[in-house]
Formats: sequence, structure tokens, C-alpha cells
Amino acid sequence: MRSLIAGLLSVLCVTVAVAQEAGDDHRAALQCDGHWTAQIQGKAAEFSALHGGSAWIPVELQLDQTLIDCADQLHIGPGTGTSWYIRHGMSRLRVEPYDQRRNALMLGSEGNGWVLPLHEERPQLMFWLRVLDADYATPGVYRGVLVSQFMNTQTPWLMSAQKNDVFEFVIEPRVSVQIDAPGGGTGSYYRVDFGSLRSGAFKDFNLVVDSNSDIQVFVTSENQGVMRHIREPSQTIPYRFRLNHRFVDLKNPSTTSIQRLRQRGTWRVPIRIDVPYVGKEQLAGEYSDLITIDVFPQD
Repeated sequence: MRSLIAGLLSVLCVTVAVAQEAGDDHRAALQCDGHWTAQIQGKAAEFSALHGGSAWIPVELQLDQTLIDCADQLHIGPGTGTSWYIRHGMSRLRVEPYDQRRNALMLGSEGNGWVLPLHEERPQLMFWLRVLDADYATPGVYRGVLVSQFMNTQTPWLMSAQKNDVFEFVIEPRVSVQIDAPGGGTGSYYRVDFGSLRSGAFKDFNLVVDSNSDIQVFVTSENQGVMRHIREPSQTIPYRFRLNHRFVDLKNPSTTSIQRLRQRGTWRVPIRIDVPYVGKEQLAGEYSDLITIDVFPQD
């Protein structure tokens, strides 16, 4: 009798195990095995000063019908965790995903990436990758990876394979400048008026620079460093030009390299023009010169 009971228990255990394995096979057959492509359009990025100088990279997905039928959300991120960065050399920029209307996405329940709900059954899907602090980032080619996977919230075992897409985002060197003149005026043109000219006279002003890189300043003088009498060109008065506390030789076009002084925002490059000597025999009248300052970002 004991032998018969033991035999029945053995048969029962085997039957349960076989039923469980069949269930796993059934679930595997129901996985979302569809296909999709991701177009991460780094060249079409939009910069926004309203969001702290962020860049917005559009991402477009194309889904096949299998995914449309079985998935109701998309999981995206760096693959593990939520520390998502793109990198260029020693520099890195944080990435955050947003939906098509630029609303922040919710974090996934397991802490690996973010969730984009699929509210409509459409073959196209669009969202944004926000690159923080891109406006003042070091110029160069930044590279990152987008890991994506489709899932179904009602049947969690319904999921697609995981897809990794490597993408690039190029930050170009840029610069803008204006002259900060005495009295609070700013602009691209400044008239330095010495009034009644005398020996030792000088004028100070600033070049206001906004750049994400070091800069090169190219200075030229129409009269090669002298002011000429507007009616008697043979009459001249030499002057000196200092840029960033260094004298610039205006007899020939001159280029000066200046390192970026601030990681973010603008900085000022001081300029001084002074007249060392005006002789008593100097012909009375108006003297002038035209100085051109060109500023270029440095690669």
C-alpha cells in the first residue's frame, strides 16, 4: 500500500512540471517579435535658451504592425539606470527623454530608463532627447546610445527584443561679440572721441564675448596705427592699441588668441587706446582712424 501511494505522488509531480513548461513555451510564442527603426536626428537639433541652453534632438521611430498590435509602451534609456550621457573625450552631457509635446517622461518601475506610453496605434512615433547645457559645451562630436524596448502593461511577458542605436551629436564652435562702451552703450560700432587731444590721453572700453570655445581676435587699422588729419593726410598722430592688457602692433594685421575665461555666459576683454605724445607744432584739426576687430571661434 505504501508503494502504491509513493508511485501516485511521483506521477502527480511530473504532471505539474510538464504543465509549467508548456506555459513558458506559450508565453515565449506570444512575445512582440516585431521590428522598428530609430532615426536620431542630431543634425536637426533645436537650441532653446528658455531651457538653460539645452539642445533638443528629435527621434522618429517606424513600427511594423506586430508591434502596433501588441505593445502599449516604449521603454527608452541608456540600458541600465537613469544616468544617461553622451561623451566627447573627457567631456560629457546629460540626456533626458521627453514626449512629442516636450513633457518629461516618467521613470520606469525598475529604475532602468523611462516609459513613453503609446496612446495611439500608429506606425510612426516621435519623441525628443534633451541634451542639457549644450549651449556652452566644449565643441566636438558627442556620441551616445539609445536603448529601446516595446512592452505591454497588461501582459508583462509581452515584450520586444532590446535594440541599441548609437548616435552622434555635433556641437560647433561659436562666438558673438559686441562693444561695451562707456556710459552703458553697447553695439558693434563705437566712436572713440578724445575731444581736445593731448599727450597721455586714453580711452578704455570692453569687447563683450559670448562663446563656447577659445577665440582668435583679428585687428586691423586703416592707417596702420596712426590718426590722420582729415584734410591734410600727411599730418599724423601715432597711438597705441592694447587688447587684453597686451600691445597690438597695428602696422600690420595682427591676430591674438584668447582663452575662454568663463565656462558659461559672457566675459569682457579689455581694450585701451592711448596717445603717448601730441607735439605743440601739430596741425590743428580733426584726426581719425578706423580699427576693425574680427573675432572667430577657435576649433
